[in-house]
Amino acid sequence: MPETTPASPTGNAPALSSTSQPDGQNGAQGTVKQSQQQQTTNSDEGKLFTQAELNQIVQQRLKEEQKRAQKKAEQDQLPELDRLKRQLEEFQSEARRQRAENIVLKTLSGQGAEYPEAVWKIVKDDLVFDDAGNPTNVELLLKTAKQNFPKLFGKQTQPGSPGKIDPGTKAPAAPALSMNDMIRAALR
Repeated sequence: MPETTPASPTGNAPALSSTSQPDGQNGAQGTVKQSQQQQTTNSDEGKLFTQAELNQIVQQRLKEEQKRAQKKAEQDQLPELDRLKRQLEEFQSEARRQRAENIVLKTLSGQGAEYPEAVWKIVKDDLVFDDAGNPTNVELLLKTAKQNFPKLFGKQTQPGSPGKIDPGTKAPAAPALSMNDMIRAALR
């Protein structure tokens, strides 16, 4: 005859009771006696469950609890994953900005801009990048900046004219001061 346990008064969960068995006594016999006593006293309280049904119910509840714990663990990891994704995007954006700044400053030095940092600040917000993160409209932006802010690019002079020194020639010598001129300048 299979062992049975009465249902709890709510009818949903079986009433599980713990019995303390003296050492050496068979636990199954104690459970059978206890369930028979409960069966006779509580026969009108609800459904009786076999041990196999109880095992099945406990296994089902364990699986549900494991699923809940796994979902909670996944949800706890989502904020960390989102934070790491944002951090990666920030690093990629900063690397792209630095790469663009290097390209613009190199191009400006080739064009003889006197204030390349100022020009960079003007054009940096209007840059367009390709999929690889390289700026695609640098030449157009620099051409527009040169038209709108010609003073940042300095005066355009002809080679050999005063104002700029040709790298292939020596700088004009400063007029030599006499000792008296230096003393007078120091006393002023």
